[in-house]
Amino acid sequence: KWFDTQVEGLFKVTNHEDVELLETNKIISIHRNLTSTPAQKSQRPETVPKRGRRHILPPSSANFDESHTRTKNEIDRKLQGDVLIAKLAGPGRWSQAAFPLWFVEQFFQVMPNSGDVLRLIPISAEKGLGSTEVRHCGFKTGSKNWYFELGLASEIGNYPVRRKPIGIFHKTARQQCRYTILMPNDRSYKTVTDFLDSNRNRLNRPSNELARTIVPVQEIAEAWDADWFFWPSDTKK
Repeated sequence: KWFDTQVEGLFKVTNHEDVELLETNKIISIHRNLTSTPAQKSQRPETVPKRGRRHILPPSSANFDESHTRTKNEIDRKLQGDVLIAKLAGPGRWSQAAFPLWFVEQFFQVMPNSGDVLRLIPISAEKGLGSTEVRHCGFKTGSKNWYFELGLASEIGNYPVRRKPIGIFHKTARQQCRYTILMPNDRSYKTVTDFLDSNRNRLNRPSNELARTIVPVQEIAEAWDADWFFWPSDTKK
């Protein structure tokens, strides 16, 4: 189906010239290492999710067209809420949370083209709080989104066949969130999905985007009884 129709973002590659043209137009970025010793290879950090597709993200200082990362009037929109609920991307890409620039600046409060990092604390009903993940935000040339790696996705491993997983991010401090991932077979998946569908329009986002919403913690906590996520351990209020 992809190759029978003209799909935005799809580029056919049949030879080296096609690759060079994509690089010239900044659709892809290729970094070539002429030589690499065994010692250098052993020192390379492994950032590939265990079962995810490889995505090499450029540093946050990479050039990008800011006009493609904002919707109209977003700069003046006031954020109301501290819980972001979002459907994650499709197979091969769901190990990364991808968000337009407005979400990165306003919700996560991570400033592009800076040394800012986001601290993500994974949490699950079975295992509780996990180790903090310190993430840089990467922008992929040719895309409209910024990306954060999600270690919890790698732990879960298998992507569902039909329905998309849901990422839930609870901002507990500036540049810090607890987060979890609900899979379609999770018993509370339908509850959160129905809540997301009912509240996605409050952000006035484009209809072709993945469903996302930002709400006060009290609203989602009333609909989704998940003390293990909102108030882990003995910190319940």
